Amino acid sequence: MAISYSGADASLYTKNVSQDKAIAINRNDITSINEGGVDLYLRSDVDDTAAGFLELPLIGTQRVSNVASGISWYNRDTYKAWSTYMSPAGQTNTGPTGDITAPAGSLVTSWGLRNYIENSANFGWTWESGTSAQTTPTVVAEIRSSDGAMRLGGALTVAGNITSAGNTVWTSGNDGAGSGLDADLLDGVNSTSFLRSNVSDDSSGGTTRFFSPTGGLISTIGQTIGLQCYQPTASTDAFMTFHVGGDFAAHFGLDGTTNDLAFGGWSMGAVKNKVWHAGNDGSGSGLDADLLDGVQGSSYWTTSTAQLTTAGNALGQPKAMYNGTGASIANNVTTSSASMRFVSWNATVVHTSTGITGTWRNITGRAVAANHVGTFVKIS
Repeated sequence: MAISYSGADASLYTKNVSQDKAIAINRNDITSINEGGVDLYLRSDVDDTAAGFLELPLIGTQRVSNVASGISWYNRDTYKAWSTYMSPAGQTNTGPTGDITAPAGSLVTSWGLRNYIENSANFGWTWESGTSAQTTPTVVAEIRSSDGAMRLGGALTVAGNITSAGNTVWTSGNDGAGSGLDADLLDGVNSTSFLRSNVSDDSSGGTTRFFSPTGGLISTIGQTIGLQCYQPTASTDAFMTFHVGGDFAAHFGLDGTTNDLAFGGWSMGAVKNKVWHAGNDGSGSGLDADLLDGVQGSSYWTTSTAQLTTAGNALGQPKAMYNGTGASIANNVTTSSASMRFVSWNATVVHTSTGITGTWRNITGRAVAANHVGTFVKIS
């Protein structure tokens, strides 16, 4: 015979092969089941407590008809926490105690399966691992209920990006160009140790070397690698500045209108001085040298009248002149005189010099008579 009951007072059924027959029975009249007292069995229609181990193949809670549902893992009369329940965010009078208001999260703002744990110090959730017979398992993951701090004992694999307080957590999968990663160090070096290309910056670390291409030549036509001082505007100058703090400063670079190296500006004034070199000197260059082969320009005889009228009185300086007395002076013969006449190519006297006492040697290769032009060198 099988026994079950239904309805308010339940009915006792007997089952045989041919038919079911019901026997009405009031549940309050039941005093024992299977030779045990009624108090040894859990009631489904009132609150009840099991003192022993309860093994059930399935557990179900019906949330549809009553918002107050869930599992209380501790003392339901005293603790709202230590419970598991299902509810949408903002729902009142829910949970196993029927008086919990379900909170909204940052991501879960609707329905959720909720776990509510007391936020006392060091309380929280743990996930534990061990063998099937191990009595002391190992905590492999944990979340602290007071602040949500989490620890994993192994690697974390995430399909998407990770955020912290709304900020992206950088990994080898989302860093790199265009990622927006703002690091404090680059290869262990602070950003202040690098030269910036978009602001004024200083280099104070010593020697900075810019390497030219291996085997490269200055005569290379076209652009090459290395340090380049670039000016993007045509017909203006590309230059760098040399500056001695508290003293002087000037610019050195390429004149964009003449293709010459130039030096000037700043403490040198508003000038742009052409730099002379083997490629731009020579006839017509405008170069005004102080010496010619190490000799001052005043020591040379030129074709200008002003030069012919200058007496001079230096050793080894050639002069076109004849003896003031008009006497002939033979080749390679010395003469002493306190007065010499400097003449032009046609023997016209252009200057009579006095005070040039010394010994003069005729180096013209022939005798020089009066009123003839000769070349003499003062030897003493």
